[in-house]
Amino acid sequence: MSQTELSHAEKQQQENESRFSESHIAKYERIIKAATTLTPDEKLALEKWEKENVTGDGNFGTSDWPGWDAVISRISH
Repeated sequence: MSQTELSHAEKQQQENESRFSESHIAKYERIIKAATTLTPDEKLALEKWEKENVTGDGNFGTSDWPGWDAVISRISH
């Protein structure tokens, strides 16, 4: 069955399996922890990025901020 032949329910199931895999959940947990340690400059950078990119259309969310990896790296040491 091709992607276009999948039912809405099947497409939703595939999306959920991808979105809520163990590795994705672990990343969200790291982001939640990192959010509590943001410096004032990081908070401003995140706020600016959100204003430009998180528009409510579903393409980007706060967890997509490119700065998370640097913050997570900083607090992981």
